[in-house]
Amino acid sequence: MASDGDLPHTRPTTWRRRRPGRLARPFAAASALPLAVAGLVAAGDAGSPGGPAQPQVAATGRALSLAAASRPVSLVGTATTASFQASATDQSPTGPGQVGAFGAVPALGGPGASLTAPLVAIATTPSGQGYWLAAADGGVFAYGDATFQGSAGDRTLVKPVVGMAATASGHGYWLVAADGGVFAYGDATFHGSSAGRQLTDPIVGMASTPDGGGYWLVAADGGVFSFGDATFHGSAGSKGLAAPIVGMATTPDGGGYWLVAADGGVFSFGDATFHGSAGSKGLAAPIVGMAPTLDGGGYWLAAADGGVFSFGDATFQGSASPQPAASRVDAVAASPVAAGYWLVTRPTPPPPPAPAPTVAAAGAPTGGALGTFEVTCYDLGGTTASGAPTSMATVAVDPSVIPLGTSIYIDGVGLRTAQDTGGAIIGHRLDIWEPSYGACMDWGVQYRNVWLG
Repeated sequence: MASDGDLPHTRPTTWRRRRPGRLARPFAAASALPLAVAGLVAAGDAGSPGGPAQPQVAATGRALSLAAASRPVSLVGTATTASFQASATDQSPTGPGQVGAFGAVPALGGPGASLTAPLVAIATTPSGQGYWLAAADGGVFAYGDATFQGSAGDRTLVKPVVGMAATASGHGYWLVAADGGVFAYGDATFHGSSAGRQLTDPIVGMASTPDGGGYWLVAADGGVFSFGDATFHGSAGSKGLAAPIVGMATTPDGGGYWLVAADGGVFSFGDATFHGSAGSKGLAAPIVGMAPTLDGGGYWLAAADGGVFSFGDATFQGSASPQPAASRVDAVAASPVAAGYWLVTRPTPPPPPAPAPTVAAAGAPTGGALGTFEVTCYDLGGTTASGAPTSMATVAVDPSVIPLGTSIYIDGVGLRTAQDTGGAIIGHRLDIWEPSYGACMDWGVQYRNVWLG
């Protein structure tokens, strides 16, 4: 097992709250919240034109237990869109997922599947006629000529699954969790994990070598960890990143890889050639992933709002923006045999009507109403963006909406001070701090009225 030797990674506190969290288990777990991997700070690179950018809709939803199975999907809308159809008993706020096909790639169909956790990753078969989708709770779904080899959907997981990679034969795959735990299925061999390491930031993705004899894991701070026959070519762990890394892609020979950040910045290592980035664009929504072309001469970047940006010999084949307006893209994959790509999307339903105020007498707000906010929760300790330690007095905010240092009153929570920020904390969204993962699981995603404190 090899690592990049960058640990512990250092990074600025400008793009997200510091979470030097303890990744103590080799298993992934369903999280109540999506990872905060969004960021909009420009990296200063020029790039070629991409898809249109639309205002981001904040991701919501809770990850519950999902019994994974090999289930196809049914065609809806146009002939290039495949969709999951939620069952009548599916009460998940994540709603049904969708896979949009763009360019010379097939749209696959069949009976529907009910989801209770968001889809977070996609991996393709060698023929390009099938793919697997992975959900945050470890569920795996196989379509086309992709065969179901097992899943972590029946496990009680500690951290969510965040990435997936397939073997060269197409008869196996790996899942990776935010704590660095790796799960191997089919003919995929376990080569190690970073689950026992004291990571500064969570793992956000993985990629496998061309022969399937190894894989790389990448963390949000740009650290890269190599296992099996995967060669370490460098990392962005020592760079002053303006936004977190959200994904990686490898060159055809495995001699290099690219990392992409939420602001569209691209970092090249080994024989991976830099073809441009979206770092200088005024993105309306963060980048969520990247996919390379067949020859490695280019790549596509996909944004949460469905916009697609093409660089090098990657040709723009369409995007999921601006329709549907209330949805977000979570993953992208390119065909291994043709010019085209798939985007994995999910709807983001509007918040429910604001609840009636239930302000307690003690510590009641003293200022005006700020409106209804989506409120999520995080539990990892460390230093906030303002320099103060995390505590139950802390809340992460969008500084353009609530300036740092502001005292606010959250209905049912009480007084909190705006001391932290987060890449995904955009607009009317807050992230409160609680001392345990269980407390955050119980909180989930809620909508609360907020006043000045």
